[in-house]
Amino acid sequence: MGTASQRFDRELFTLKLLELSREMQIKSVASDRRAGTGGGSILLKTVEGQLVLLREWLTEVARIAREVRQIQGEAVTPDFVREVLVPEAMALIGVREGTIKFNVALTSQRTHLEDRHRALHHLAMEIGKLRAEVAGRCEIEARELGYQKAPATQGGPQTQLDEQVSIRGLIEDATRDTTLWLQADPSAEEQAHVLAIQERLADLARIIERRMERRGSPEDDRQWSETVAEVLSLLDKAREPRGSIVGRSLDRLAERMLRELPRPEVRGIIQAPAPLSTPQETRTVSTASLLRR
Repeated sequence: MGTASQRFDRELFTLKLLELSREMQIKSVASDRRAGTGGGSILLKTVEGQLVLLREWLTEVARIAREVRQIQGEAVTPDFVREVLVPEAMALIGVREGTIKFNVALTSQRTHLEDRHRALHHLAMEIGKLRAEVAGRCEIEARELGYQKAPATQGGPQTQLDEQVSIRGLIEDATRDTTLWLQADPSAEEQAHVLAIQERLADLARIIERRMERRGSPEDDRQWSETVAEVLSLLDKAREPRGSIVGRSLDRLAERMLRELPRPEVRGIIQAPAPLSTPQETRTVSTASLLRR
């Protein structure tokens, strides 16, 4: 067990997962019920619906883990990504895969309408892809964080870099939510607004990447302000048909997105890193039991 894992307050993390677990279990039951309506394979629709929920669940678990890390006063580091985020994601995927398999088998036995092997094969393939996707995305983040550490120490205030990294993460999470929204049977009006949001988020991501790499242009500040305003306007319009936003990260985007682009770091200032807090070691509580239904 690495240092980052030892310092992580798992008891607080588990307590924060309780509400999320209850919410996702309700969504899971509703998804299985929807799979039994309309035409097509009930089992394949069951699997697809649960996979969409699993992606949302993974996003929220990662968000809560980062939130706990922030509460503890510690930065997101490569070790934290590898020792906490990756194991938690893989554990959740494993637990949910077992639950989905059980529900598919139970539905197949109860209905006698179709063979379960096709649905289970599809599940296995998609779970494999999801594991690889999560591992790859986390490793990219861990490596990027490793490279960002040196410039921050040599060239500019750590707080500015942290702010830029936080904004980039907010944009990435919101972009994943737009994908979930497009999979949640949106109306034509919603779909048009959400696709437009995706394009504007991509523009914001490019601007913040340029700023982090110190290759921004004088136009970036104006473009950032205009694009943020456009994203928030599109979110309001996309919200109207249902009266809500699909995905918590999009809600957080509306609350936290800065309308002004963070200022570039100034070279020549050396700032010692903030001392790491050492929270009292707490007992480890297994989160897997929260994920079954």
